[in-house]
Amino acid sequence: MHIRHFIILLALAAGLVAHAEPEGATEGTSDIPGGLTIGVHANDQRVRGMGDALLPVWQNDEGLVFVNPRVSFNDDGEEEANIGVGYRRLAAEDALIIGANLYY
Repeated sequence: MHIRHFIILLALAAGLVAHAEPEGATEGTSDIPGGLTIGVHANDQRVRGMGDALLPVWQNDEGLVFVNPRVSFNDDGEEEANIGVGYRRLAAEDALIIGANLYY
């Protein structure tokens, strides 16, 4: 998939998820909103850009399942796109986050 197409799909997915309540959320839980991170790193030799989204899919009192698409590119023409799924939960009286990610 061309990087521009992936970025457009990422933006559309982030917009849709931002307006949706995670499936499985129960009344009284603090729903974690989706997030979008965009960044640029530049120096004398290279310019690099990246985009990353956290898109909640399911949440309950115990944890959160999310999708995490990522893209990066630089001015040398290198492009990378991947997508991940992850799980997070709070532990130790909410002082510790435990989780796992799988990426393709």
